[in-house]
Amino acid sequence: MLVQDFMEQVKYVLFDMDGTLLDTNQMKLEAMTQALSDLERGDEFLHHFKRNFGWTREKHFGYLRESYLENDAALTQEYRNRYEQNLADNRLNIEFCTGAKELIESLANRDIGMSVVTGSDQNDAREILIAKGVSQHFDETLGSPNIKAESVASIIKKYGYKSEDCVLIGDSMNDLEAAEINDMPFLYAAKYTLADQDKIRARVKQGGHWEVHSLLELEAVNV
Repeated sequence: MLVQDFMEQVKYVLFDMDGTLLDTNQMKLEAMTQALSDLERGDEFLHHFKRNFGWTREKHFGYLRESYLENDAALTQEYRNRYEQNLADNRLNIEFCTGAKELIESLANRDIGMSVVTGSDQNDAREILIAKGVSQHFDETLGSPNIKAESVASIIKKYGYKSEDCVLIGDSMNDLEAAEINDMPFLYAAKYTLADQDKIRARVKQGGHWEVHSLLELEAVNV
């Protein structure tokens, strides 16, 4: 079965946001790099940050506090404030990932339900999707501090879908794991991934999931 044929059968779509709908992964890496410019072992943390895109913001900064800042809450908050300000300064420059807007509109034209589950701050995510003019297409936008797998579970329960009739589209191992925890098919959109693609691909293959380079490959789905 082709991935386009698979998508024709899907009744509900859950999207990750960063690196799946919006081209923000590199921007977030640069924002964190600038925020931690004076941190000893900062490069080590950045390597971990890059490998674990998809974690909630709380989880990232909790790891920073425990592993690098000797549980100094005030200093952790200072670094977090820097990071969030860097993101805010670049918010107007955010673009859609290749094919993302077209896929959203295609699914909406077919009356396919959609939601967003993201590791980004929930309020920020909602504001950004409003600014990009696509928020009206999503039933829910759930983000940090919610755990992604739990957000997925709550959405399909709320809207009455079976896991096997849905798909989670994302670009990280965290996205794949959120799908598998919920016994849901996963579609890996690889183009914007900053983490180890080979590792993700191996899990995708092992789990019988799907992969595309970009969402533009799904434009053949009928509208």
